[in-house]
Amino acid sequence: MNRRNRYIILAVIVAVMVVPLSARSHILKLKDGRILTGEFMSATKEVVKFLVEGETVQDFPVSDILSIHFSMASIGAQPQAKAEPVKILPGKVIRVRLAEEVSTANSSAGKRFFAVLDEDLVVDGMVLSEKGKRVFGRVRKVVKPKRSIDKAVIELVITDLTIIGKTQPVISDYFGVQNDGQGTVNTLGSAKALDATLPQLTDGKNVKVPVNTLIEFRITQPVTVRDVK
Repeated sequence: MNRRNRYIILAVIVAVMVVPLSARSHILKLKDGRILTGEFMSATKEVVKFLVEGETVQDFPVSDILSIHFSMASIGAQPQAKAEPVKILPGKVIRVRLAEEVSTANSSAGKRFFAVLDEDLVVDGMVLSEKGKRVFGRVRKVVKPKRSIDKAVIELVITDLTIIGKTQPVISDYFGVQNDGQGTVNTLGSAKALDATLPQLTDGKNVKVPVNTLIEFRITQPVTVRDVK
């Protein structure tokens, strides 16, 4: 589905007719030339529900729709529905790429870092944030080695997403790297680095998460997003 069709409903791309019609007279124009009169019922990004001639409610794919027309009477007669909040539930996967290297050599607990979304954030068929939008995170734990034989640990979480142009706080699981000082490097936490190998996560003494590393975090607490249009 092209961008115009994806957002024909969410962006309310409708033409308002000036011809006097009944208070609930809507016109649905389809790309195959059909023109249907009835009542607009509801819509998602994929499907429009339309009551045809006051008899049956039919589903029409958004990709088949040319336009939806409302009479001035119908617009004035029906109050605008208030948008319901969208919930991001625990377990939702958030894939991000680090925009900077984070390591035990340059970080301390509480340090903020940033990344970008590696894919659109979609909830209930709605794109809340697009690929490339900024994501903020925090270093939650650091154990700095003084010698190559000392243990080194770093742990990362994401803390904020950019949703509808605003910063939305979130709570996620964590991704960590540990060097036990005995030559063994392993990852920690339930979040995963999808494209980094263990040798890339250490320089022999410090542990690090290189720039551009793709990490798959999961939301652990529900997030309510308001004012979604």
